[in-house]
Amino acid sequence: MGAMTPTGKELMFRWVFRGETMPTHFYVMLITSIPNYTTPPVHVSDVTEIATGNGYTSGGIELDRDDVDFDTVDVEDGVDILVYIRTLDLVASGGSIPSSGYIFGAILTTDEATISERHVIAQMDRGYGGLYISNGDTGRLFGLCVGG
Repeated sequence: MGAMTPTGKELMFRWVFRGETMPTHFYVMLITSIPNYTTPPVHVSDVTEIATGNGYTSGGIELDRDDVDFDTVDVEDGVDILVYIRTLDLVASGGSIPSSGYIFGAILTTDEATISERHVIAQMDRGYGGLYISNGDTGRLFGLCVGG
């Protein structure tokens, strides 16, 4: 499950009500710790990305603004609006993903050229322990959603 950050909500309001320029793409960045819902991150520099390589690229997995990458929008219990991200498959090649440690969460970010300056729109945790993808295996990230 995921939750929009206050920064994410502010950006959405700016994009919709002020007509400010939206990102061309979004990114799902994998992180080494369980997201902090009490003090949500503002920028990517506020979290630690997993080690890159072996099939995972610095900055995360690029998503388009469309109904393929954001494949479901739903209202849950008449209250929460959830936007689901398509299933993401990561294939570890040449070593594990991550090369050390585990994946404990993910963040949805904007697309600034300088990765550390990207804004965190939402954060999601795995909810059941860390993920480690061995060399040659495929890790599937599914059920990632943005709610608010």
